[in-house]
Amino acid sequence: MREAILTDVQLLHEASIAAERLFKMRVHLAVEQGLTTQELADRLGCSGQTVLNWRAQGAKYLAEKQGGS
Repeated sequence: MREAILTDVQLLHEASIAAERLFKMRVHLAVEQGLTTQELADRLGCSGQTVLNWRAQGAKYLAEKQGGS
């Protein structure tokens, strides 16, 4: 029973990380497609600096997904 619970927790953790990476890739792509950092910050209720950080991370994750460095 304990192993099953730990497996479920691990799967949930991995799904959470994947969702976070997807979100950050979408932030990066939104800016690439013309939304400004401030527009995204306003829509997401965060600072422009947070959007810049997410965008940079999203660009990295997207490059990894596409087989880049």
